[in-house]
Amino acid sequence: KFFLLPGDEYKLLKDLTVPFLTLRIALVLRRYIADESLIGRAPIPKARRIELLTLLKGLCEILDAILASKDTTRYKIETENILQLYPLILKTIPVAHKVNELQDIVLQLSLRFAKLDSLSKSST
Repeated sequence: KFFLLPGDEYKLLKDLTVPFLTLRIALVLRRYIADESLIGRAPIPKARRIELLTLLKGLCEILDAILASKDTTRYKIETENILQLYPLILKTIPVAHKVNELQDIVLQLSLRFAKLDSLSKSST
């Protein structure tokens, strides 16, 4: 489960950890996309499935928090880093049906990324 730190007193911590979280999510997504295209119908290991679902659900929570604020300038560093995951989320859509819940999460993420992308472009 993800823990979101409210308020600005943790701004430095957020700014330092967002790039690492983004890299971790990117690594997990790349590995999932590559593995699924190679192994076909074989199930993925349980630990990898749990990691994938946990990270993507946490990413949903982060995007919800950013979108709820409607102030992307406040979350500039987070937005810049997280938007780098958008192409990977789109590449995950064709293979998302192989894991329960993943297809719904990926579709929700793609919609949230589209909103965030349009908000960030309109604020600059």
